[in-house]
Amino acid sequence: MKTRTILALVLLIFIALQFIRPELSNPPVTGDLEAPKEIKSILQRACYNCHSNETNLSWYDKLNPVYWQVRDHVVDGRRVLNFSEWNSLAPPAQKAMLWESVNQVIAGAMPLHSYTFVHRSGIVTPKEIEILKNYIADLP
Repeated sequence: MKTRTILALVLLIFIALQFIRPELSNPPVTGDLEAPKEIKSILQRACYNCHSNETNLSWYDKLNPVYWQVRDHVVDGRRVLNFSEWNSLAPPAQKAMLWESVNQVIAGAMPLHSYTFVHRSGIVTPKEIEILKNYIADLP
């Protein structure tokens, strides 16, 4: 009986937590990155969910308390690098941000392990890293 009561209480708390939800909006895209299709598809698949205004949460990302962490990651990610506001950066800054992004991937800091653990499509392969490096090296 005691176990049932505890489980019922945990379930009620879980349900109640679903109503405590800070907003995570997708503001309009004001200046998206223009790049060849191959480059864009890598970035959209691996980066845009946290680093653009085109965040698309999976159903399990919407459950609290996971949602709170996901929201914080997206807010922080957009603050550091937002592909939806790409045109607000000067071309040299754009190139520098892309190099920094590739270096973060090489170092294993991005994408976050907590993200790729459940979003396997976010993993950037060594071949894709080389494709990105070659693209960035050819930018003016």
